Amino acid sequence: MKFFIFITLFFLLNCTNKQKSDKENEDFLAVKRTKQGTKLETKSKLILIVDKEGKEMVHLDLNQREAFLKYDKAKETLTGQYTDSTRSQYFNAGGDVLAVIKYEEKGFSLYQPNNILLWKIENQDDIIKIADNNRMRSPYEIRKSDNGNFRAFSPEKLWGDIYTKKGKIYIRGGIAWETIGTKMHPSYCTFLFTQIPESFRIIIWLEILKKM
Repeated sequence: MKFFIFITLFFLLNCTNKQKSDKENEDFLAVKRTKQGTKLETKSKLILIVDKEGKEMVHLDLNQREAFLKYDKAKETLTGQYTDSTRSQYFNAGGDVLAVIKYEEKGFSLYQPNNILLWKIENQDDIIKIADNNRMRSPYEIRKSDNGNFRAFSPEKLWGDIYTKKGKIYIRGGIAWETIGTKMHPSYCTFLFTQIPESFRIIIWLEILKKM
C-alpha cells in the first residue's frame, strides 16, 4: 500500500513539473514573439516579407530621407531618396537612377530617367488604380472587400488578395508570402501584379505605403 501511494505521489509530482515546464516554455515563446514584434516595429521602421519557407524576399529599412530595400532573396538592392515634396529617385546597386517618382494630387507617376512614363497610380473613390498610360485605360485595381481584406483585379481577372492571420499579412494568389512588422495595407496587393517588373512593383508598393 505504501509503495502504491509513493508511486502515485511520484506520478502526480512529475505531471505537475511537466505542466510547469510546458507553461514556462510557452511563456518564453510568447515573450520572445512579443519582443521580436516590438523590435521590428521600432527599429528604423523595418518591414520584412518572407516566403512560405521563411526565406527573406523583401527587406525594407525606412529612414527619414531614404529607403533601403533588399529583394529577390537579397540579391538585388534599391535605394530611394526623397528629394522634395514633388519627387523621389530610386537607385540600383550600381548607383544608377532606375526610376523617378513624381507626386500628383491623386497619387504619383513612375518614370524612366529619360522622362518616359512607365506607370501612373491614382486613388479614385477608395480604389487604387495602376495603369501604364496617362488616361488610366485598362488599369490594375486594388479594392477593399466586404470582409476588410483587399483584392487585386485587372479588367480580365482577379489576381488574388491579402488577409491577416495571427498578426501577419498573407499575400494569396500567384505567390505565397507573409509580412512581419507591419499592418494591413492595400499596397501589398501590388506584389500580385506579376506582369509589372519586380523592381517597379516594389517601388510602387513602397510609394503607395507611404502616400495612401
